[in-house]
This record gives sequence, C-alpha cells and structure tokens, in this order.
Amino acid sequence: PGANGLTFLNLASMGLAGAIPPELAGCSSLKHLDVSKNRLAGPIPVAVLRLRYAAKRVVHLEDNAGLEIPPDVGALTETVALDKGVDLGRLGLVGPIPVAVLRWKVVEAHAVNLRDNAPLELPANIGELGDTVATIALSHHHLRGRIPEDIGLCTALRELWLVNNDSEGAIPASMQRLKQLEMLYLSFNSDLQKPPGLKGDHLVF
Repeated sequence: PGANGLTFLNLASMGLAGAIPPELAGCSSLKHLDVSKNRLAGPIPVAVLRLRYAAKRVVHLEDNAGLEIPPDVGALTETVALDKGVDLGRLGLVGPIPVAVLRWKVVEAHAVNLRDNAPLELPANIGELGDTVATIALSHHHLRGRIPEDIGLCTALRELWLVNNDSEGAIPASMQRLKQLEMLYLSFNSDLQKPPGLKGDHLVF
C-alpha cells in the first residue's frame, strides 16, 4: 500500500543516522512508529511530536545519538495545556531546553518530565521568562554548561534549584540584580565556581 495506508513502521535498531524526516508525520494512517535504538540526531520535527502528543499515536524515539527538542516546540502549547503536561523523559535528549518548555514547567505549572535524558542545558535566552517566573526547580536533570547571564532578567525569581547537575563556570554577575532571590541551591555541581563570600549552598542576596 502507499504511505497513506501505512499503519505500523518499525525501524528500531537499524543503524539509521541523521535527522528524523518530518515527512514521516505525513503518513496519515500511521498508528505505531518505532525509530528507537539508532543514531538519529538533531531536532525532532514538531510534526512527529504532534503525532505522539496530540494524535496520541505510539511513537518510540528512545536511545538515539542526540535528539533535541526543536526550537519551535511552542507550537504544541495548546496540546500541553489540554493535557496539563508532557512527557519528554527518557528520550536521550541533548542541548538547550527551549524557553517554551521551561514556561510550561515553571510558569504554567504543567507536569513536564525532562528527567533521564542526556545532558540538557539552560537556554541562553532564559531571560525571556522575565518577571513571570518565581521558582526554577531543575535539580537532578543532568544539566550541563553555564548558568546563562540572561537569568538576571528573571526579575521575580525567588528560588533557583540546580542540585546534582553538571553545571560549570562562574555564577553570572547578573544574578546580583535578582533582588527577590531568597534561595539558591547549587550543591553537587563540582565544576561550578561560587562567588567569593558565598557560604554553603543557601544564598540570600
């Protein structure tokens, strides 16, 4: 049958490499897609994520080389709101967490699971959250890289929890502008450089 008659596609453990083609989502009858255990990398097409989360099809993406959350994932905001959350855990995701995903999790308080991925990172443009966010709780998320300088734009931030990650570098000077910050928990980030005078892991500015 033609592609529109395809209902089951199992390409697991086939040694596939490169990007996931968005055309897969054009198979209108597809109910089960398995591309797990390959070497696929790069942003997951939003159309494929829509199959998984909006159309409720079975889509297996686990155990690939380095899949990423696409920067235009905000197109799924309505679906996430209807479901009150989204499960992005255990997909081996790498790279920056898009601001849209952080907004779902820390501003709109949806149940967004990001655990058990490969190293994720805080996005350089995290400041786009502005004064809408009071708490960012991302402990035990295998986060790597620096805390972005842009975090100083999150002017209503009261709590930042990044315990047991792989954060590194200096705590950005812009955090001195966070006048409402009451709790900063950064323990078990061995490569993170604490500023002079910081005692313990609980900092009050």
